[in-house]
Amino acid sequence: MSSPYRTRLCLSVLPLVPALARAEPPGGTLLTRDRFNVEEKASFEWVWTVGEEGFGPGDQLVLRDPIFHGMRWSKWGDLSPWPELCTPQSTAQRASWGLVSAYAMRGDAVLDDVSLSVARSNCHLSGGEPSCTADLHRDTNTTIQLDSDGSLLPGDEVHLVVGDVDGCRERCEAAGEGDCSYCDDCGFEMPDRAFPKITWTAQACLGDADCVDLDPVSFQVSASPVVHAILATVPSQAVMGEPFRLKVALLDSRGNAVGSASRTLTVDLGEAAASVDEASHEMVPTDEGWHDFSVTVDEPGVYRFTVRDDSGMETTTNPVEVFSEPPAESIYWGDIHVHHGLSWTDEDGFLHDANHDYARDVAGEDVVSESMKAEGIEIDEDDLWALLQDNCSRYTVEGSYLVLLGFEWMGDIAAETFGTPTQGHHNVYYDACEAPLGTHDTDVIPGVDGDPGLWSWLDEVRETWGVEAVTIPHAMRWTGYDYTIANPGVQTLAEIYSEWGDDTTWSDSDDDTGDPAAGSTKDMLDHGLRLGWIGGSDNHDGWMGNPYSTKNVASGLAAFIAPALTRADIFETLRNRHTYATTGIRPILRFQAEDGGATLEQGQEYLARAPELRWTVHATAPIARFRLYRVVIGSGRQDELLAEEPGELDIEGSFTPDWSGEDVAWWIEFVQDDGEKAWSSPIWATSDCGRLAEYAVDPLGRCDGQSPGEDTAAGDTGSAEPPPARRCGCAAAPAGGAWLVLGLGGLLLRRRATGG
Repeated sequence: MSSPYRTRLCLSVLPLVPALARAEPPGGTLLTRDRFNVEEKASFEWVWTVGEEGFGPGDQLVLRDPIFHGMRWSKWGDLSPWPELCTPQSTAQRASWGLVSAYAMRGDAVLDDVSLSVARSNCHLSGGEPSCTADLHRDTNTTIQLDSDGSLLPGDEVHLVVGDVDGCRERCEAAGEGDCSYCDDCGFEMPDRAFPKITWTAQACLGDADCVDLDPVSFQVSASPVVHAILATVPSQAVMGEPFRLKVALLDSRGNAVGSASRTLTVDLGEAAASVDEASHEMVPTDEGWHDFSVTVDEPGVYRFTVRDDSGMETTTNPVEVFSEPPAESIYWGDIHVHHGLSWTDEDGFLHDANHDYARDVAGEDVVSESMKAEGIEIDEDDLWALLQDNCSRYTVEGSYLVLLGFEWMGDIAAETFGTPTQGHHNVYYDACEAPLGTHDTDVIPGVDGDPGLWSWLDEVRETWGVEAVTIPHAMRWTGYDYTIANPGVQTLAEIYSEWGDDTTWSDSDDDTGDPAAGSTKDMLDHGLRLGWIGGSDNHDGWMGNPYSTKNVASGLAAFIAPALTRADIFETLRNRHTYATTGIRPILRFQAEDGGATLEQGQEYLARAPELRWTVHATAPIARFRLYRVVIGSGRQDELLAEEPGELDIEGSFTPDWSGEDVAWWIEFVQDDGEKAWSSPIWATSDCGRLAEYAVDPLGRCDGQSPGEDTAAGDTGSAEPPPARRCGCAAAPAGGAWLVLGLGGLLLRRRATGG
């Protein structure tokens, strides 16, 4: 529906009127358009028909920006009442600005004598100059007010024009400005994520009566119709003769499932002794852009399958290991660091969460979490936390799909309060679906360590709620870190790769320590932190597992090695550091130390004697570079022990390190031909029996009869019959000693960022 000329644009900010009571909504509401494509610079109108009460001078309509799990739509596009603030469409997931205006109609005629002003609560005049903020955590409204003496009658219409390109151009031409091309940028930019149903709420505030809720309107944002890639995933382990899922999704360039695509999919099993339930599948709109095949393999081995469509596009699945008997442990894949998203209700009244529908049905994730920010950041945070607790149990199907409950505590806020270096950002994950949301109130949690502190707060949660937690720092080189403190048993992992970047690499640095490796994994290990490694996305769109979600770099994934996909087993995996990190691929990566008949897995620290390191890798593309690394703790350096360029999909090998009893960490990294990477969690070796108090294990009995803290000579023979390897227990370690004063000059840091 094209708009007639709108003559009046708001140049002032109007006060917002809160809802005081509920009554029958006056008039009716509609949208002139309710279907859009992702990243479209759109123009459309919200229309309210005046009810029996009329609409008089000073009356207001208040429209609240849609909320996406704690943020508003300004992540992608924002609105201003001033055309000079319009900006071109963004191509880097940054908000662009559009124009909003209003006019009134009676029948088919525009009411030129009716003055409607439009204000945005995020916009104001500063020194006569227009200014707006795109703060995504600021609850924001659009207000329409009748300013003229006349009134609107029942049946008249108020039109709010969103993305008013035509109105901008008409105003520009009427003013004789000449070049009006800037108006082409005044459309409203739709999200780059497809959403099935976005609800937009509004109120009418008429006279002295209480504000009344109007009927909400809804619209849909669809994926691009252009299929960019085929995503095909299989589980990393399966059993001979038992069917497993081969999930296929057609994705646009942003990772949305392209439900409009009409393609015929076929699965090529190659030379495998295997069968598939369908020779082909023709995609239809009700498939919503994804489909599951069922594959059965009849012989043990490592397999990859090819999926093609009738356009000539094809892809290969990640590798699956097929065993004759169920394996003791399997590799599960997940993204447990995601913010925001959308919940919506379908025609049958069933509540959906778009994050989980995507992660489970499109991306084929096993373990996920939407880790909202701790109190003090998100819009409607209490309601959001209640929703996440409900989703944790409602979407979880153990053995198939597991949802963790978690939140993020950001040290920047405490640092700004106290004028100290930030201790970075830490995600907290619970072993249950009912637990409290943490806070950024610095009177309650002023830091990570100490009393009070995040870890001591979690001690109280354990005692009060009976739930356990782990904390995971992330994006250390961008959001801050403090490697002088530790809480073994609670802080067990670090997210070393996400859309922020890669914490394993370093070159130039503006860190005030002058150390180009400051905040890196090398720095972390050198300071003695025994943290396993995972990857994630840290995206702010709710795209759990989306391979095309990008900020500085593309999102990563975490691999969880566990006996089963249950809450207890996955939480124990988080505790035991039995994980590894990737840039988003799903390779099979095993890294072990064999020593005196014992086998130690990646993520473990142990009392060693004569370790031999072994590995097996089944990649998703030929391996261009393989590296075995070492950090001798406290040495200040990272050593490359082995460098190979295998050029193959599947490799295995071993290495006997020169170890003489020092505290050391070993890990492997490989880079594929396609540039994708993976990192094992480290294996730590020590001869210090005191490390048993920090969750090291003693499979060779080297510390039998010795006091904690006593070193054992590297050549000691130990017991003749070593007990089997054991992992650290599940009990939480104490939070530590006295509170580490944040102003202490010895703290490391030190980058700060408000995102992440």
